[in-house]
Amino acid sequence: LFDLNQANNQRQLAMRQLQKLQNENGGFSWFEGFPASRDITVAVLEFLAQLTQLNAVEYNQTEREMIIQALRYLDQQIEQDYEWLRRHNTQWSKALPTSRQIDYLYVRSLYRDVPEMGNALEASKFFTRQAFANWKKYGLLHKAEIVLLAHRNGETARTTEILNWLKKTASASKEKGMYWANNRRETMGFVSPIWTHCRLMELFQTVEPDVQQMNQLKQ
Repeated sequence: LFDLNQANNQRQLAMRQLQKLQNENGGFSWFEGFPASRDITVAVLEFLAQLTQLNAVEYNQTEREMIIQALRYLDQQIEQDYEWLRRHNTQWSKALPTSRQIDYLYVRSLYRDVPEMGNALEASKFFTRQAFANWKKYGLLHKAEIVLLAHRNGETARTTEILNWLKKTASASKEKGMYWANNRRETMGFVSPIWTHCRLMELFQTVEPDVQQMNQLKQ
């Protein structure tokens, strides 16, 4: 870690390997040569954004173009979701965003410097409104993502409402600190209690930073 040359070489190697997993449509695949995966693309973009937030990396032009292509792929996917919904669901205006769509909204909000492409902005606004209106129907992970999305959108009242609910439903003990007893493993392979708890920690650190509260969450 203290050998900066070696660290830089490893970083460049990792980015080249990542670029090999990006398809022509901009999406990333599980393995080289496989079809693009929305879930993998969302995960890659989230991790790349986190590195930027930590001031750990600064992406060059080639890497930024890779990121923009991935965002374009996800924008096309959410646009297709919206068009399919309007075409095939007579009650489309009342539809709940899927967990995959919530994940998209959360990650897309990390790239405000890159405008939504095509008609993705209209789709994003619709799914965002529905997520805010129906936040109680989601699990802990997606509640946390909805709060972060509301916070980034300047939706102060909605942010406070959901944050207060999370604090009200949290448990506390000398052994475990602050936690949620109903935080259980979901059917999705990526979603574990630790993953969910870390997202909740990110939420409180971002929206309502408090040293004592964060120490309880870390415990």
